Amino acid sequence: MASIFGFVLGQAWNLGWQLPVGVTVSIFIAVLTFTTTIHHYYAVRRHNELQVQPHLILDSKFDSTSKDNFHTYSLSVKNVGLGPAIIDTYSLTIEGKAISDADTVFTEFLRFVNRVIPTRGKAEVQAMYLSNGEAIDKGTEKILFVARWPTEGRSFMQGREIAKQLADEIRFQIKYRCHYERQFSVNRTPTDA
Repeated sequence: MASIFGFVLGQAWNLGWQLPVGVTVSIFIAVLTFTTTIHHYYAVRRHNELQVQPHLILDSKFDSTSKDNFHTYSLSVKNVGLGPAIIDTYSLTIEGKAISDADTVFTEFLRFVNRVIPTRGKAEVQAMYLSNGEAIDKGTEKILFVARWPTEGRSFMQGREIAKQLADEIRFQIKYRCHYERQFSVNRTPTDA
């Protein structure tokens, strides 16, 4: 509407220069409108990108209240962004050993827990592997590792020290992207525990 009004106003106002003022005003208003349109396009595109941008955070927890007479350590990843996080790669090591598939992650984690915690088979574990192409939707939390072991007279602080031993040996990197193909990553190192 503004460009049409400017064109009509510019055509009606002619002062006889080599380039009539009306044409000059028309061109100026058309260029201004074009510039505003391009800026608006990029602002809308950036807004749309932010509407689908994922943001993964790591959550490492230790408690002794989830199950009576058991200590519990859990490690999870949660998408607190606005869009789904599409997993590109998931690199995982437990005690320095690279884990490359879902079939071995549980076995290796169970062996690791049994080495660290002398529970004589009473420890309960869960382990999950993130596959390439898997999506973590907004607001979704994926529990990667859970270990529960009997307190057996251990204090809360002794249980916490065991949890720190577990946490120190689990390292991973998740590379993920949004639907606009922007790349992101999150790393877990022993200092994150």
